[in-house]
Amino acid sequence: MGGETTKRPHTAYTPEQRALALAALDANAGCVAATAAQQEMPRTTLEEWSKGRGVTSEVTELRDVARHSLADGFEDALHRILAAVTPEDIIKASLRDKMISAGIATDKLQLLRGDPTQVIQHQHVINAYQALVNQFNREPGEKSRILIMYLISDQVRRRRVRLGYS
Repeated sequence: MGGETTKRPHTAYTPEQRALALAALDANAGCVAATAAQQEMPRTTLEEWSKGRGVTSEVTELRDVARHSLADGFEDALHRILAAVTPEDIIKASLRDKMISAGIATDKLQLLRGDPTQVIQHQHVINAYQALVNQFNREPGEKSRILIMYLISDQVRRRRVRLGYS
């Protein structure tokens, strides 16, 4: 039948279900598609919640509780995985799998605790950009502004290439 669409029945989610889904979203570093698939729910619903739509203060409080509970579970899993690594495992190929699991559990734990998963210090880059912006604001001429904007965009481009983004 041309032009007809089937609509999913509307699901009413409890605050606890919303909180758990949002905590899982946190554990997945904000990846809506993966979290929606894991939670077996529509991606669009989770995306709306991630933007704060349909999220009450109760859901926010429950989300924090759920996030900490998930973090505790990942921490327990991490301890079990690390405790299972024996000197004999170093010789076996399965050690790689255990270490990957430990890394994933560590990453999830850090995400759920709100800790950075990567610490990068680039104060020299920030200082260089700030100097260019200050110069941009001080220089009255159009040519000076164009040159300084070029220098800033060139620095951004070089950084992106160096980091493998371009």
